[in-house]
Amino acid sequence: MIKRRGKTSIIGMVAVWTGMSLLAPLHPIALTTSGEDAQIPTRAVAATSEEVQDWMPDAKLRQSVQLALGLADENEITKESMRQLTTLENINASSLTGLEYAVNLRSVDIGFYTDFEGKPAVYKSTITDFSPLYGLHNLRGIGLSGDFSSALLGELFSHVSTITGIYMYNNAVLQDLNWMAGIPSNHTIALTLQGGGFYGDEVQVTDFSGLDNRSLSGIVIYSSTIKKIPTSTFNPEHSVRLFHGQVSDYSRLGNMKLVDISAQDIRHVPAKIVGDRVVAKNPIQLPEGFPAMKAGHFRNYFNSFDEVKQELSISVERLLYINQPHFTDTFGYSYLRDGKTFNAGGAISMDIEGLPVTVRYTDTEGTSIHADTTLTGLFTEPYTSTAVSVPGYTLKASPANATGTYSEKAQTVTYVYEKIATRPVTVQYVDESGVSIAPTEVLTGDYGKAYTSEAQHIAGYVLIKTPTNATGVFTDQAQTVTYVYHKQKAQPITVQYVDESGASIASQEVLTGEFGQPYTSKGKKLTGYVLTETPANATGVFTEQAQTVTYVYHKQTAQPVTVQYVDESGTAIAPQDILTGNFGQSYTSKAKVLSGYVLTETPMNATGVFTDQAQTVRYRYQKIAVPAPDTDPSPPDTSTNGPGGFITKQPSTTDTGMGGTLVPSMTTPIQKRVHSFATKEPVGPKKLPTTGDSNISSWPLVAGISTLLASVWLLRRKS
Repeated sequence: MIKRRGKTSIIGMVAVWTGMSLLAPLHPIALTTSGEDAQIPTRAVAATSEEVQDWMPDAKLRQSVQLALGLADENEITKESMRQLTTLENINASSLTGLEYAVNLRSVDIGFYTDFEGKPAVYKSTITDFSPLYGLHNLRGIGLSGDFSSALLGELFSHVSTITGIYMYNNAVLQDLNWMAGIPSNHTIALTLQGGGFYGDEVQVTDFSGLDNRSLSGIVIYSSTIKKIPTSTFNPEHSVRLFHGQVSDYSRLGNMKLVDISAQDIRHVPAKIVGDRVVAKNPIQLPEGFPAMKAGHFRNYFNSFDEVKQELSISVERLLYINQPHFTDTFGYSYLRDGKTFNAGGAISMDIEGLPVTVRYTDTEGTSIHADTTLTGLFTEPYTSTAVSVPGYTLKASPANATGTYSEKAQTVTYVYEKIATRPVTVQYVDESGVSIAPTEVLTGDYGKAYTSEAQHIAGYVLIKTPTNATGVFTDQAQTVTYVYHKQKAQPITVQYVDESGASIASQEVLTGEFGQPYTSKGKKLTGYVLTETPANATGVFTEQAQTVTYVYHKQTAQPVTVQYVDESGTAIAPQDILTGNFGQSYTSKAKVLSGYVLTETPMNATGVFTDQAQTVRYRYQKIAVPAPDTDPSPPDTSTNGPGGFITKQPSTTDTGMGGTLVPSMTTPIQKRVHSFATKEPVGPKKLPTTGDSNISSWPLVAGISTLLASVWLLRRKS
């Protein structure tokens, strides 16, 4: 068992808190597991009129107060006498009720008492309520022995703001010092944290960060887990005492009056193999201005210490001889200056790092196919390398040195892979019966690489099933991705033709086709109407919905056709006719047979269609000349112009194409007669003068018409 240093009594610690000598005499403390057997001597005295039991119910607390006040009987304790109490020890109680009257109390030890032989002893206090101490504004120091939790301590010290010294021991549950957050960081305190041996359970604290960034007058810590000096401000007139820790950096403690860092077990000091030496740099870090570490400060004669570089080292030859990852040495360092003492010492253990193991991953040609892995560890300790998964490759061979131990030499482990043959991915597009409805696609790529297939837009079909392997990775197996479609039935397109009121003006048409196929409708040319609106969906595609395409027309108003009959000078010789009808419909005009006139010109627009413009059809005639009466009494010469003869001009014809009328020109036979002035007219009806309108024999008329028809036929043949 390692001998402990610095064992002080509670009285000694109070002296530290109150500014007395830091080097108080050391006293052993006896350990008991319970305070039940502890008895404090009492003397029988007469009872007082005040009953202390009412306001201080714990009998053992009354015994401690009686002893502290030097009273013969506990009944002599009064609230007034509690004001005389400045220091209270030997508290073997379960309740602190009544201490709220000790308004001048400066220090209190809980879980500590003195036995009949005058020896101090510790036990685990069971007190859970510290509220009687909250109003004691003169309280400066408190000692606690027992398993007090971080939460309970945080509650206590957040209310007791005047504390300057905390002494804790025999605590087996406390893991951290975060309870100190309740104490203002600029409030200067001293902390003793002690355990083991006479001080009860070992200190279990592993997190000392609660001591950082504070104002500390000094610390005394017995713990194997403390590894560094708190980053706090220390009062140089006080001490830093660390026992059995792992502290190797003392650079911040150059001004302290007393530094005692003894029995250190400094572990895991990193050491590396450099050439033929194993080197640990700056194993001990001293305050600036202190004499540097020397070879004589180390006890092992197989080591070498470079005082210039401050490097502790051994030879690789020595390393191979000891053949272990750790090399332990002991050291001791003391320095006295200006009345101040600095002591440090203990064991120092180097962790010797072996040279690295490089793990490579190559193909069969030796080309790297994956990033190298570097393994590090301590000398002689085992290493284990592992193969990695490389897309597109499969491991061909594992190296013999896949496992091994770190040594003084660098090592290389090589995994060899061979490329995997990748199979294609076939993408199919089928209907519900499995029949292909679009060309298949073939996707190719490297093994392990991702692929993505896509559905196609197929006219007349709708996708009903997307495969679960629409995306995936290429493997050494052929894969098929199948998209399933449902055939859609196209509905017809109805094409309507309506006027502006929506009334149908032509028979509708019905267009049919396959789903998704394009359609094209057309407007119609409708007599009497003009298209005013072509629908936006005049073209489109067949869908599952019936569609209607509507062409809208405007009804046109037809203007009249005026038919005129004029002579060669343009003078009307007969009443004009007015023809009316619907827009776009045909009209037919007719020449008239006018007495005394012969038709000379049939207009080009004798027939046509009604439009939105007024039109005029003009028939032109020539007046027939009447010859002078013949006075020759002789019978008419019938050789050429005898009775029934015709003077015939080229007939003018109009072919209307609609039952047009042929009007003869200059076809009226002229009969020459000689009248005897001496001869009386025979008795009978009186004859009118010959004007061409007389009732004559029909054969000359027939002959004239025949001549006219022959002329027309000849003219047409020539044209």
